[in-house]
Amino acid sequence: MKRLIFSLIFLCTILNFLVAKDYTIVHASDIHFLSHRIAEADEHFMKVIQNADGKVTHLTPELTSAFVHDMLKLKPDAIILSGDLTLNGALESHEDLIKTLKPLIKANIPVLVIPGNHDCDGSAYVFKDNETYEIDSITSSDFLKLYKDFGYSNTIVDNHSLSYFYKLSDKLWILMLDVNANDTFYRLTYSHGQAHGNLAMVTTAASRRASYTVSGPRDPSGLAL
Repeated sequence: MKRLIFSLIFLCTILNFLVAKDYTIVHASDIHFLSHRIAEADEHFMKVIQNADGKVTHLTPELTSAFVHDMLKLKPDAIILSGDLTLNGALESHEDLIKTLKPLIKANIPVLVIPGNHDCDGSAYVFKDNETYEIDSITSSDFLKLYKDFGYSNTIVDNHSLSYFYKLSDKLWILMLDVNANDTFYRLTYSHGQAHGNLAMVTTAASRRASYTVSGPRDPSGLAL
C-alpha cells in the first residue's frame, strides 16, 4: 500500500493559559516543490500537470520564493511547513527547497517541517525531453539529515518516526507529529511502533521538559482522523 502520512500538528499550551505573549505562527502545507533541475516545462510535462491537481507545479520554485519574501517582511515567531514539501521526494527538489528556505533560517525565523507521503521512501520522477523517468526518492534517514536545521536540531525527536517536539519558548512547545503507516488509512495505529512512540513522546517530553499536562487517548488505535 502506498505510503501514507498525515501530518498532525498540535500546539501544546499550558492548560491554565499562562502563555505570556501572543505568537504569530504561519502554517503552509502541500507546497509540492519541484526543482527546475528535474522538470522541463515541455509539452509532455504541461500535459501531466494539467491532468493533475497541481496546475502551477512548474511554478513552485517561484511561488516558494515569493512566500519566503513575504515571511521575511512579516517576521513571524515560527513557520510550520507540513508535507507534502516536494512533488515526489526527489533529492534535487529537497535540496532546492532547502536553499530557498535558508534566508528564513539566517533571519532567525524558526522553520519547522514534517514530511508528507510524497517526500521520502517512495518513487520520484524526472520530467525531461518530453518523457517521464522514474528515480529513487530520498529515505527517511536522508530527510532527517537534510532538514536538520528545520526543527530537528536541539529538540526531542521520536525514535520510531520523524515526529519531534520543538520548544518555541519556555511556555510554548510545538509537537510535529508524523503519522505514517503503510497498512492503515486515516487512523493512528501501533504499526511499526510509530503511533505508540509518538504518544509516549508527547507525554514524556511534556512532563519532563515542560512540566505541562498533555491529555490524550491511551490507545492510539482509537484515535481516528
